[in-house]
Amino acid sequence: MRRRLALVFVTLAVMLAIGFLVPLGRSVQSQARLRALAGAQSDARGVATALAAVAGSTGRELGSRDRPATDVLAPRRETEWFRSLGRELC
Repeated sequence: MRRRLALVFVTLAVMLAIGFLVPLGRSVQSQARLRALAGAQSDARGVATALAAVAGSTGRELGSRDRPATDVLAPRRETEWFRSLGRELC
């Protein structure tokens, strides 16, 4: 009887631990993914700002002669790129 009670107690403790640790692990993974994405966005903004500064000082856009320099920071394209990056991380 004692052995069976101990087995039930250990089984219940393991189930409770798994029930707590699995959601905690998923939450930590989700937070890490969000932080990585935020860091990548920040880095991309820094690069875009630097490119815009260089393009502004030279009077033309880097790498293209067809578009005006004001199209360097096209938010729509930047958003699409970040969304594709997020899909790759998942």
